[in-house]
Order: sequence, then C-alpha cells, then structure tokens
Amino acid sequence: MEHTGLSRREVLKGGTAASAAWMAGALKPEGAAEAATPKQGGTLRVNGWDPRGFDMHLSLSYRTQTTLSFMHNNLFRFKSGPDVPIGRLEVEPDLVETWEQPDPVTYIFKLKEGVRWHDKPPVNGREFVADDVKYSLDRFLTIPGNARRSNLDMIDKVEVVNQYTVKITLKRPYVWFLDQLADAMTSAMIAREAVEKFGDLKKPEAAIGTGPWILEKYDPNVQVTFVRNPDYFHKGLPYADKVEWIIISDNATRQSAYRAGKFDFGWQFICTVQVDEVEQLKKQHPDWHYKPFLWDVVSRTMFRTDRKDLPFHKADVRRAISLGIDRQGTIDALNEGQGAMSTAIPLVRALAIARQQGARGTELRVATLLGRLWQKQGKREQARDLLLPIYNCFTEGFGTIELQEAKALLDQLA
Repeated sequence: MEHTGLSRREVLKGGTAASAAWMAGALKPEGAAEAATPKQGGTLRVNGWDPRGFDMHLSLSYRTQTTLSFMHNNLFRFKSGPDVPIGRLEVEPDLVETWEQPDPVTYIFKLKEGVRWHDKPPVNGREFVADDVKYSLDRFLTIPGNARRSNLDMIDKVEVVNQYTVKITLKRPYVWFLDQLADAMTSAMIAREAVEKFGDLKKPEAAIGTGPWILEKYDPNVQVTFVRNPDYFHKGLPYADKVEWIIISDNATRQSAYRAGKFDFGWQFICTVQVDEVEQLKKQHPDWHYKPFLWDVVSRTMFRTDRKDLPFHKADVRRAISLGIDRQGTIDALNEGQGAMSTAIPLVRALAIARQQGARGTELRVATLLGRLWQKQGKREQARDLLLPIYNCFTEGFGTIELQEAKALLDQLA
C-alpha cells in the first residue's frame, strides 16, 4: 500500500475561516549560502514553552507535547526536510522498516533493527523491539486519565509476532490509522523501564526516547536543554550538537529577544512571524531569511440543530448566516489580503484523500454524499459522472448499506 501525501492546507480547506499568512523566519548567519551543505555542530536556540510534566499519555498540552517531540519517535512520521512544502503532511515509516496490510483491519509492521533507546538509566541504551511497541500502545489505551485515548480506540489488539515484528488488529477499517501512528501526541514510543522505575513519566528523568535529542537539563520556567543523540538510527542526524528550548512567556519579551538575535527562529507560535512584521525585520536584519506560507486557521460555528426552540434547525437560517460572512473581507482585514477562502464542506478534497489512500468504502460514501448535494443543486449529470465509475468498482460487498445508497441515488439520476 502506498501513502500519497496531501498537505494539511488541502485537507483543512473546509474550515469556515481563511488561511492566515505567516512567515517562517530565521536569522541567517552572515555570509551563509542559500543552499549550503549542512555541517555538524552548533546550538539551535528556539522559543519554547515550559512543559506541564513529561508524560505524553497524561497531557493534552502543546507545552508538553512539543517539548517531548525532540526525544521520541513513532512507528511512522510526517515527512520533513527542505524539499517538503511547509504544512505538507505525508506519512512515511520511522521506526518501521516495512509493513503490509493483508486485510482492511490487519497491519503487520517489521521494525528497523539496531534502533536503541537513549543511553540513560534505567534503559541504558538497550535495543528497541516489538515488546516496546505493544507496551507503548497498550499503556496509551489503558492508562486512566488519557484524554486522547479515542485517537486509537479503533485498535482491537496488539500482538508481538517476534522480536522485530508487530501485528495490530483493528475493530473496524480506519483509513487514517497510519496517520494516527505518525501523530507524536498519540503514538510516540515509551520505555517500560522508565515507567516502572518512576511510577509514571511526569518527571524529566523519565523522559527517555529513541529520538535525535537527549534531555540534558530542565530548569523550570527557564530552559530545557537537549544534546545530540550520538546513536540516533537516522545516520548523520541531527546536525546540531545542542538545542536550547528557551522559555519566555511574555510575547513582547520574546519579540525583543528575537530582534536581538537570541532566538534562531521566529518568536510566534510554530517559530513564525506574522506577515505585517516582515518589512521591518528585513530593514533591521538585512541577512534575515524567511519563507512565506499559508497556515490553516480552522474556526467553527456550531449550531444546536436538535432543539426546535432555536432557529438553527432550519437550513435557511444556517444558510443565511453563512451568506452573511464576508470571507474575503476577513482575509483583507486580518491578513492584509494574504490567504485563501475555504468552502463550507470540503467533499471534493475528502474524496481525493479517500481515493489516494485506497479507502474505497469511504470513497463510495463520500461520492454518494457529494452526488446528493449536486442533485439538489441541479447538477445531475455531474453527480452521475462522479458516482457511477466508483460504484462500478465494487463487485463484492464492502457493505450492503453503502452499495444500496449509491444504487438508489444512481437510479434517481438515470
């Protein structure tokens, strides 16, 4: 099975608000070439946050999760690098070497051999094996207080086949399963010994992973310091010797620190600066390096359609509210015209995602839903042209309900 990447920008165009324009900015060393070959060494200084503990299974906070992301790996990851457009989320193997899916609910993962945990007690650099996968996922699903448990609730059981092979069986087909395994907030691998020694993973001493950085020191509300993992299984990486995760809570102070050259990346969320700050920064720092991108801002307006004493159960009322939103005006006023309008229901994009990820059952449902919408809009020929070839792909039942609904719509469109 091949996973074809789609950018988060493409996936989230269904938000009711437009994408905001941001700049990924860095203060480039004087004389540095645009396409210079990376060299090992140096320290990266990044605006960070004080983590609320170090147990990823017991915290929803981005403060915890972003800090831990320096240290941990997942079975899969989202592809990154200079050739990957900002915001693109394409799944690729990380701790997994190869994988197969013999049926819609069964996944068999062959792990990379020779991967080692950080060389810190109580794990002491031992090899990462299939038992670690089972322990990590089982703990995620069973530990009391895990608010993200539903992210992997589709898992029925995790079985160790041998030292480097894991079999995961789902309760039902789930097209986004590998994406969930790539989510650092859901499926990062943890070491049993750390939990057994410390009782949980809340203490910094328990923050032990297989990732590119090893936690060296934690000064609460001041800084988290990471050092390069010399045994990292992605050979040659990371390039830098150290990361200083500098904790400054006040936004104005962070901004001043960035302008003074104390951060290597933007002081705003996800290391960015806003578009209206670019010209001033270029004047202050002629060597400033930045790259513009659209960051999807998804806002929702939710209505109680189940209550008849409120007007929102009426489609005309909801439609009127939608028509009253000046989307382009919002882009012009808030983002200086930089942005892209979204649609209310991204069915075409959902259909593309389903098709590219091989989820034919999902694809049929989405095509039927879109066909019904186009039928109401008088686009009968478009609806039939979309649905018929997908329906004809099903020679044996994915599910009789899906097929019956699609067939009934095609009969109406004939």
